[in-house]
Formats: sequence, structure tokens, C-alpha cells
Amino acid sequence: MKYTIVAIAIAGALFFRAFLISVYKVTTQSMAPVMLSGDFVLSSQYSYGLRVPWDSDVYFQSAPKRGELVVFSKNYKTYIKRVVAVERDEVAYQQGILHLNAQPCSYETIATQPELLRQPVLEVCGERQTPVMPVLAQEASKEGSVEGSAVEEVAKTKLNSGQILVASDNRDTEGAVEIVYVDQIIGKPLFVWMSFASTQDSISATSGIRWNRILTKLQ
Repeated sequence: MKYTIVAIAIAGALFFRAFLISVYKVTTQSMAPVMLSGDFVLSSQYSYGLRVPWDSDVYFQSAPKRGELVVFSKNYKTYIKRVVAVERDEVAYQQGILHLNAQPCSYETIATQPELLRQPVLEVCGERQTPVMPVLAQEASKEGSVEGSAVEEVAKTKLNSGQILVASDNRDTEGAVEIVYVDQIIGKPLFVWMSFASTQDSISATSGIRWNRILTKLQ
């Protein structure tokens, strides 16, 4: 009887992990300020479709909306980014400025976050308002020019069926903006269940457990 209970518990945990919830540790500052290096994130495995481990098909698949966070797989690696444009949108990312359907997004000053060494700005694109870390060269230039920056750009293009444009909230990271496919999405981040700060991650001004981030809802 004891072994039966243990077997059922293990099977239930494996089912939960494979089909419902996954846990990811954020190891870079690419999604700051919404997600910080040292965050442990719980992600839904079924928000955009149900995947069976031994089957390549996705059942009950749905596409994400602008502004939603997604977990996606690329070259056998897992990434978390934000959807900033969906299929049929015309997009461009030039000189640190995101353009959506021929309209440039605006960038507004917001309240400072004392736990961060760098301060975010509010990116306003239509109805979406997201705190982001701007390109460093953009911060230093009144004109917003990032001439000489190594940050990649996306030429004006119209997204095809099944394509989305995803972006790191920290735009000063390599590959911050890129086009991926809905089929690559494997989950949706829900909340931070634990977070550890380190002054070695180039974002945190403090170290230790970030008590204020525990059970923080991600959006």
C-alpha cells in the first residue's frame, strides 16, 4: 500500500510537470524590470495549447495577444519574452524605438525602483503599456539615436500568418527583438514564487532574498 501511494504521487508529479506547470529560473537580466535575474518563475504549459511529450502536434492551440509573456523554444533552448506584435501587424525596431503599424511607440518616465541600478521607462504602444529598460545609448542621447550600438534592429516588415514579434523587456540585451512562430510557444509565465538577488548580475543594487517579489503576478 505504501509503495502504491508513492507511485501514485510520483506519477501525479510527473503528469503535473509535463502537462500543467513548469518552473524556470531566470539567469539573465534580459526581462528586467518585470523579471529579474534570480527569479524562479512558474509557467502554465497549456495556456496556448496542450502538448503531449511524445507527440509533435499541439492540441487546442491558440495565439497570444500583444503584451502577453510567452515561453518559447528555439534551437533546443528555452526563452521568455513579451509579445509586442502579432500576425498581420507591420513592425519595425530601429534606433531603439519600436514601431507598430506605422506608429512609433512613446517612452515615458516612471517611478524609480530602488532595488535596480538602472531605471526603466514606460513603453506605450497603442493600448499596451510596459515598463522596459531602454538601450543605454538611447538613454544618453536626447534624440534617441543609438548610433554605434551593437543592439540588433528589425527592418520594417509585415508579419505572416503564425508569426509574432517578441521582445526582451530589457532592450539593451543581445537579440532583444526577434520574429518567432506561434508553434514555438511552450508556455505562459504566471508568477514569481521565489527570488534571490545578487549584486553580481549587473541589475540588482542589493543581495539576498527579494521578499517583495515572492508570489508576484507576471503581466
